[in-house]
Amino acid sequence: MDFYTLHYLETNQQNQQLVLTILILFAFLAVVGFMVGYLKNRLKTRYRDLGIIALLCLLLLTGIEGEKFMTLNDQVARTTQMIPFIRSVALDEGVKPNQILVNSTTIVNGMIVRVRPQKENYQVTFSSDNKTYTLKKVHVINHQVEVKD
Repeated sequence: MDFYTLHYLETNQQNQQLVLTILILFAFLAVVGFMVGYLKNRLKTRYRDLGIIALLCLLLLTGIEGEKFMTLNDQVARTTQMIPFIRSVALDEGVKPNQILVNSTTIVNGMIVRVRPQKENYQVTFSSDNKTYTLKKVHVINHQVEVKD
């Protein structure tokens, strides 16, 4: 089971999309290159055909990137809700926020919160509007956990 610290949640909200961005840039440059080749040699239609293929690849990659961007924005919004939650649990338990571990990077019902000094585990149940929560003491079967800091 993986547990995450407040530091991990604050620093790992950004997802690197470098490879897909490079592919989009390459496809865009290919479209431009094939269109220039077609305009120079209008009798050779292979440049036009390759330009259309590159344009379709560019549109496909841009659509994929747009969908990932929307998913990432939703995940970042839910992750930013987690930071005040951890601080609230720390205040209620009388410990520092860096001593609270959670097993999810987003707010979900049923996630496990571990208070470090006592190593007590709690299952969280949220209200329908996520403004209040209840902690219920639970016991985990596998005590070997990986803490991501």
